[in-house]
Amino acid sequence: MFDINRFTHAAQEAIVAAQDRARRAGHAEVQPLHLLAALIGQADGVGPRVLEKMGADVRAIEVAADAALNRLPTVSGADIQLARALRDVLVAAHDELAAFGVEYVSAEPLLLALVRANDKQAGPLLAAQ
Repeated sequence: MFDINRFTHAAQEAIVAAQDRARRAGHAEVQPLHLLAALIGQADGVGPRVLEKMGADVRAIEVAADAALNRLPTVSGADIQLARALRDVLVAAHDELAAFGVEYVSAEPLLLALVRANDKQAGPLLAAQ
């Protein structure tokens, strides 16, 4: 379980942006890949800076994420849901609060949870960098 109120404003904005992106694309579920795209799409956010400091090519990740999102199946008229894989990422990020010594989940624990996730798209995309 996770408490959305324990996520920073920027982290909550990323989750909403991920939902919006999935909805606009006609995806039935919000996947970890949507969250990754939302985090790196926050131009003034921490996500791109953290990835750059790790030596990752943020633009390459963004292009690869967009390509992978474009390959997801689409539906019309369905209520959008959080995929189990994304719920697992959010729970894992929430569980990292103590390890990070902070009270709120920010981009860093979200990115770490995405890397560690047993997701076939976002995790490998980040791990390759």
